[in-house]
Amino acid sequence: MFSRLAAVLTVGAMIVCICLAQTNTPPTITVTSPVNTLVGNPIDLFATVTDAEDQCTFSWTFLAGSATTISPIVTVVSETRPFKWNVSGVQPPLPLGTYQFRLNATENRTDGQTSYGIITVNVAQGAPPVARIKYRIGTTGVFTEAPTSPITMHLTGSRSVALDGSTSSDPLGGTLSHSWAVDTSGLTAGTTTLLNASNAGSTLNVSSTARGTVVLTLTVRTAGNMTGTATVTLDLQGPLTLFFPQIGVGPLFDEELRTVLLLVNEGETDAIDVYVRFFGQDGSPLTPLLDGEPWVDQPLDIPAMSSRELVFSDPEIRVGWARVDSERRLFGLVQYQLINRATRELRREISLFSSAPGKKAVSFFNPSQEVAFAIANPGGSQATLTMRVRGGDPDSGAPVTVDLPGLTLAPNQQTADFVVKSAVVRSLSPGLLIIESDQDVVVTILKTTTGGTMLSTLPVSVTP
Repeated sequence: MFSRLAAVLTVGAMIVCICLAQTNTPPTITVTSPVNTLVGNPIDLFATVTDAEDQCTFSWTFLAGSATTISPIVTVVSETRPFKWNVSGVQPPLPLGTYQFRLNATENRTDGQTSYGIITVNVAQGAPPVARIKYRIGTTGVFTEAPTSPITMHLTGSRSVALDGSTSSDPLGGTLSHSWAVDTSGLTAGTTTLLNASNAGSTLNVSSTARGTVVLTLTVRTAGNMTGTATVTLDLQGPLTLFFPQIGVGPLFDEELRTVLLLVNEGETDAIDVYVRFFGQDGSPLTPLLDGEPWVDQPLDIPAMSSRELVFSDPEIRVGWARVDSERRLFGLVQYQLINRATRELRREISLFSSAPGKKAVSFFNPSQEVAFAIANPGGSQATLTMRVRGGDPDSGAPVTVDLPGLTLAPNQQTADFVVKSAVVRSLSPGLLIIESDQDVVVTILKTTTGGTMLSTLPVSVTP
């Protein structure tokens, strides 16, 4: 715009009017340049514009030649002369390189002038976001940082694994989106279900029969489409099991036979849903009494660094075996007790430790002593067993092996009996009792009296 100033001069008798023109001042632009950013991040452009007398219109131009979609964001700082504005713009992420953007400011009049400022943008290769996974098995407890090695889960029932990706981070402090995926190609049985796969927190539901490995992957993504991933592997296995090949409850003449089960959890994690199951010699479930109530396949919990004592009895004599299934490693034993029925006084007690399953069991054998065995078949197939004793010839001392009657056990069946001692067996010097099976079985060897009263357990070596 031009402003006209008039001055009047008198020259002689003539009056002369002189008009003086004042030159217009274009807008002034101050830009923030250069802008340094990373690949994948939006680009923030900023400038300050002033004009002494006129309002202005603004536009951004991408100088690389492509059509720009940047809209100017104008904030009025001063609405009176001199006018002042803050003008910004947001450019979507650009590849690695150097770019220039121009801000145009044009005065709003026909003879208005245009000024521009140029911003240089340097886009460098930046660090991707960092994905982190925390997990928790079950619905209570704290979350733990996921290890790089597989997490082993011994399942006694269906389980949920809570997943947390909220500690993932963007080096530039940006907001991340989360996406979970599960690879079940290593699963050999059972099923898994992934919930809330698009949230920072997700849940994997695992069926009780799931076996094999599953791999969970967390992908985090920046607004500029840069990604980071983290994985955690779950190794799904069957329960950890303690086997007790001999248990008994019920009245026995003037005594009462009781089975006392001692279980110890020495770990720092609670053992939840521990199952204690009893089976009769025919393989059918037993339901002895605990505190006067039938024990029917119900789970119990053993807190970390603690133990449980369970005293089982029954109004009828019942004999069989027991198994304890747990997701945590426990240790324990069975106390075989004989109680005076009249005085409730403990008369005798023998401790029977858990037995490892295997296809071969070897124990000490002395032909001059009464020896009994208890064998249970915890598997799903019939087991065929052979038995023999090995000792020294009474004259030469040379090793002699004598075969004993074999037997078969259907799944979950148990048998207990004395070792049959023929005249040849009785003549041998002390040696070994050897029991072999085509399926995994559990074995306890006992030293007894002639009448069958248990005196002690004998050591057993088990070969898988």
